[in-house]
Amino acid sequence: PGSSTGGKKSDPMPSVQDRLDTEDGAESLLTSAVPLPSRNASSKMQDRSAKANAPMIASLSFGVTLLGILGIGLWNRGSFRRIEDNDVESFYKFKFGQVQDMLHWKSGVMHLCKFSEETDPLEVVKLPAARTQPRGNICHSHEMSRSNPCAWTKKWHCPAWQAAGHDSEDDGGIAYHCCCLEKRPRSKTFLPHPFVNENFPAPSPMKARIKVVSYNLEWWRVYGKLKGNGGTEGGVLATTHVAEPIDLIAFQECGDKDRVLQDAGLLPQFVTFGAPYQKCTAVRKDAWRWLGKGHEDVAADVYWNNFGFRGVMWQRLWHKSSGLRVFFANFHGPLAINSGGCCGGKRSARNLLRVIQKHSQPGDVIILLGDFNANSASQMVKELRKSLVHVQSGKILGGIDHCFVNLPGSTVVAMQDLGSGGSDHHAVATVFEIDTAGQNDWTELEQNSQLSASIIGELHADFPKDDWGGFWCGLEEIEASYNPVGQHGWVVDWVKVPTTDWCCRHCQRQKDCKAFRFEGISGSNHTRCTLMSQYEKGVANSSYLTVASGLPASVAIQEL
Repeated sequence: PGSSTGGKKSDPMPSVQDRLDTEDGAESLLTSAVPLPSRNASSKMQDRSAKANAPMIASLSFGVTLLGILGIGLWNRGSFRRIEDNDVESFYKFKFGQVQDMLHWKSGVMHLCKFSEETDPLEVVKLPAARTQPRGNICHSHEMSRSNPCAWTKKWHCPAWQAAGHDSEDDGGIAYHCCCLEKRPRSKTFLPHPFVNENFPAPSPMKARIKVVSYNLEWWRVYGKLKGNGGTEGGVLATTHVAEPIDLIAFQECGDKDRVLQDAGLLPQFVTFGAPYQKCTAVRKDAWRWLGKGHEDVAADVYWNNFGFRGVMWQRLWHKSSGLRVFFANFHGPLAINSGGCCGGKRSARNLLRVIQKHSQPGDVIILLGDFNANSASQMVKELRKSLVHVQSGKILGGIDHCFVNLPGSTVVAMQDLGSGGSDHHAVATVFEIDTAGQNDWTELEQNSQLSASIIGELHADFPKDDWGGFWCGLEEIEASYNPVGQHGWVVDWVKVPTTDWCCRHCQRQKDCKAFRFEGISGSNHTRCTLMSQYEKGVANSSYLTVASGLPASVAIQEL
């Protein structure tokens, strides 16, 4: 209600929506919040140098360049100079902090957070169990049972026919295999149902070895700035392929689906696939045939480190010698590290699992590879481990390159770090051996303790550094409020804290900090970072427009 001053009644208090019209209005919603104490003077001195070294950078082009450094190559330690606080702070002043900009971003990405709502009542998202028992020949499968599956050969002839006209090329698909590689009279191939009365021999029992590789290529630098770096990344693949042939490859930050394999001299042996947001896969043609393929968006980056949407690409495959069906997926996860992106780690993981659930079929072996931008301390990885067996993580940023399967850990017979080849990630290989002689139906799976110990060991081996080149936050939760218990919280008020990552870094600098909370629009002049020595999860106790909370690395690892 208004009050009288000098005989004139003041204007009524504006509504929340009215106060969202400007940046200052939206962020001033804090004014009614209960204040928390700040640290003592000695603690303030710890970060005063960051404030003293924060001159504004005049060139907008430098800010754009820094965007690429921060979002894609932030953890590259050898190729760039140390990224200083004043560089990062100046960048955020150029890019972020506008209320309408943040709301526009939010309106464009938040639909993803509803993608897997139907799984909310479930404790665990169930995926199909892998089976190894004999199955019908692939030419009798649903994919080839439609009418006239080989009609395309009337125009694009099978090369073996030596007919006049256009010869088709082997695309690695099941249609080419059944219509052109299985020998039969040409006239029979043209029938509406050419495979109905054909008897195909069942595959013999065997121990099928499957070698998979995941590799973030850091394309923007290796192929953009370094013009391919002399084919060093192709050399990584060529070397490991000689030791044992690669079956399936998942590339992230891949600007050309053929280039790396061409540099390796392996391109004729593989069929390659491209997908949005620079993801590619490759499948060895003499061992596999693809049955189906697709791509779906499942996540998006956080506002303060935004490179857009993140999706998963997939192929359903047939292993020719064993008859196994494999659902192969490649994922490049959202930034910031260990945040899970705009929807948080649990929701992004469930979105990913929902795609696998929707497009895989009963009995499929599921292999999920990628750079998840999340290590084992994150909510995303914790959620995925409820539904899949986690068998490997890489060595970068505590291990953000992962391999998940619906197989028991005992099927893993080799894991290899293949080196970087010039990228800021290392290529990682996993080799599985699956015995198809048994009637295996792995409906109940548990994490393998030995593999899990190795994965968690990567968190300690690459513990986060204080400089931005080696920094990662233990855990970040979007739209979550961790609240201090009693007086066990203090506000970082001796230096500007522009984003959740900065707030986490302040927490990781102080041994008695067990949790943190960041409030406000990233990059604006009205943010608050609260550090806590004791905390509880609860409802936000302030009126900031946005809130995020999390744990320092030491606590996040300890909770595992």
